[in-house]
Formats: sequence, C-alpha cells, structure tokens
Amino acid sequence: MDNRLKSRLFCISALLVLLAVGCLPFGVAPASMAGFWADPDNNVTTIEDQSGTFVAVTVFDLNQSVGQNLLVSTSYWNRMLTWRYCPPAKPCLTLLATTYRGGSTMDVTWTNDKQETGQWKLKRVDKGTH
Repeated sequence: MDNRLKSRLFCISALLVLLAVGCLPFGVAPASMAGFWADPDNNVTTIEDQSGTFVAVTVFDLNQSVGQNLLVSTSYWNRMLTWRYCPPAKPCLTLLATTYRGGSTMDVTWTNDKQETGQWKLKRVDKGTH
C-alpha cells in the first residue's frame, strides 16, 4: 500500500472514531435508575422515570420517627442526575450520580455546604417513603 493511501485510511479512521466519540452520551447509562436508593446515612431517595428523564422526587431520613421530604432541588441534564437535600441539623448535600449500569448500586459524588466532598455507593432498596 502506498503512503498516500495509508494516510487517507488513517485520516478516515480517525474521523470515524471522533464522530463516534462525539455521539456517545455523557453521564450515567439510564438502564433504569427509577426506584429507591439508600445512602450510608439511611436517607432514601426516590427516583422516577418521567418520560425518559430521571427525577429525584423525595428524600426521606428513615432514622427520623416523623418523615419529612428533605429534597430541595433536582435536575437531569445530559444523562446526569443531580439532586440536593437538607437533613435536619446537618449541612445540605448535593449528589451527582456518576455511575449506574443497572443493578443494585449507584455511585455518586457528594458535596456539602461546608465544601466537603466525597463518594458514596447508594444501594437500591425495596421501598422508601413517597
């Protein structure tokens, strides 16, 4: 094969790879994040699929005898779900779902009002409070 043909094939291959990467979605694969998700502090987030857009609809602290919805905001953009909630007597938390490929765990990163950050593995649970 002559060098010009090799060069053209390389350029075409590189272009195809760039096009394929550009078409891949960012964020979490939405297999079905819908359900109930417990964090390590026993707060359970209810996530619903609303016409292909995932929305956190409630967050309840299951350690409290009287449940209240702690959810402040939620957004789903570019296949990435973010939600914010404020537990009583604790800093508010903002969670970003970073990895979900189906199954019973979802990886999230969190940031609180004290500018602390971390990572959690949320566990799918059978039920929450809705």
